[in-house]
Amino acid sequence: MRWVFTCLLLALILPLSCFATKFPKQNRVPADQASQDDASSIGEQVDCDHPSNILKFADHLSRTGDYRRAIAEYHRYLSLESSPNLLPVLEVKVARYHCWLKIGDCHRQIGEVESAISVFQEVAKKGNKLAEIARYQIGATFFLAGDQQRSIAAFSELAGSTWADSPRQKKAKLWIGINQLFLHQWDQAEDLFETLSKAEDTQPSYYRTLAKQGKDLPRKRPILAAALSSGVPGAGRIYVGRPADFLTTLPMVILTGWLAYDGFRQNDVRSVKGWAFGTIGGIFYLSNIYGSAIAAQIHNRQTVDQFLQQIVLPE
Repeated sequence: MRWVFTCLLLALILPLSCFATKFPKQNRVPADQASQDDASSIGEQVDCDHPSNILKFADHLSRTGDYRRAIAEYHRYLSLESSPNLLPVLEVKVARYHCWLKIGDCHRQIGEVESAISVFQEVAKKGNKLAEIARYQIGATFFLAGDQQRSIAAFSELAGSTWADSPRQKKAKLWIGINQLFLHQWDQAEDLFETLSKAEDTQPSYYRTLAKQGKDLPRKRPILAAALSSGVPGAGRIYVGRPADFLTTLPMVILTGWLAYDGFRQNDVRSVKGWAFGTIGGIFYLSNIYGSAIAAQIHNRQTVDQFLQQIVLPE
């Protein structure tokens, strides 16, 4: 029986050993090594110094708000212009001017207004279709910087240019009126938007309504505020919507006035106390009148600023 059992065991082992020989165990690459190999193969496929990839990376940086690095990458892209064997698109002037426009926009986004204007002006000198875009961007940059007068000058130059009724030329006229709104030139803006409304049927009517509303905003009269405070100290502050100032101004004027009166009552005109508190009280009284007039002006300015912040600007 023992030899029979041995034969059966051999009959089972031999086929298994043959199966293992036919399909040997494969060597597996560690996960870390595999990932490194994949990364290296990807790196070999992507040429980071190729102009098209540089431009894509620059656009990505610009979209994500990394404007300074985007400027550097756009300049790196432009520096490859002298290498004609890299990319045919570098031979196209439009591609170069597109980069310069993006550089100008990046400068504007980080508040470097003069640098942005300088870039746009260089593009505008070319006299082609991109020059129209550059002139438009010059006006927009001045507006965003709060320089409405120079913005009007830039948009006026574009509106009077030789590009016959182009979309940007029409929009430039619209921006002239918007700048007038921000300069509180309500009548001029209303007249301009009315003229544009006759030729177009979209945004001018909206801005014309805003010009009318801006002209009719509720305002406080500085002279009236001063007059009220001269009669009752602090009353002008109530008029301009600052009642808390009234609660401090009136008691202070009354207190200093009473102390001055008390000093003069005791020692006549020789009273140091009377002259000291009389002087302080007079300063408080006159400051109360002047401050009420200024408070009315501040109130009016804040009212207009809040109104202008609600304006929807054209794209």
